[in-house]
Amino acid sequence: MAKGKKGAKSQEELKRKKAKEQQLQRITTYTGIGALVVVLALLGAYFLQNRTPSMEGTAAEFKLDAQPVLGEPDAPVVIVEFADFKCPACKAFHDRVFYKLKEDYIDTGKVRFFFMDFPIPLGDDSYTAAVAGECLYRQSNAAFWAYYNAMFKYQGDERETWVTLSKLQQIVRDYVEPLVEIDEAAFEQCVKENRYRSVVDEDKRQGLAAGVRGTPTIFINGKKVQRWSPYSGLKALIDKELERAEAGQ
Repeated sequence: MAKGKKGAKSQEELKRKKAKEQQLQRITTYTGIGALVVVLALLGAYFLQNRTPSMEGTAAEFKLDAQPVLGEPDAPVVIVEFADFKCPACKAFHDRVFYKLKEDYIDTGKVRFFFMDFPIPLGDDSYTAAVAGECLYRQSNAAFWAYYNAMFKYQGDERETWVTLSKLQQIVRDYVEPLVEIDEAAFEQCVKENRYRSVVDEDKRQGLAAGVRGTPTIFINGKKVQRWSPYSGLKALIDKELERAEAGQ
């Protein structure tokens, strides 16, 4: 009889021991999951912070007197874009950011927006595209911006040489001239002569001196912007500069 009681007691002890082990295992598992959640949250915050547009360094100074420009002369914030017309990321900036920027800030007199050439290059025709833009700018500022929009809207494959004289003539005829009167013969001669290549090279030299290493690179009041997307982040940087201007800083 005593032996039976002893056996039953041993079974109870084993059950209690097993229950404690299971409880400890659950606690360990939940603790591990909790720690993992915290780590993932911290990593998420870190990467989100590092993906948010920010400005760095001291303000660079650019020669802007002879650059294509949009906006009011007295706009408190100046934005400079360095771009290559063949660059897919430049097209993404144009399509996803530029139009919003124009509507929210350029057209409302808050931002003055300049374009500067920075052929990477994605083939020799990166320079052809830049020179053609300079040729049109010499005819009129409005002609350049019509060209700017058309080149990104109808951008070809970056791996192909698509910026030819015949393609440029088509773009001018179909997308620029309906908006701005152009001397086509003068434009064609300008492109053939590669007339403003030195101007393109000077733009690029200024960009390199300011730390431009790829396109598009955006500067707000002279400070280089890291990660121009999402637009909400870029908008926050502009709003901060507007607040500084209002405060007289």
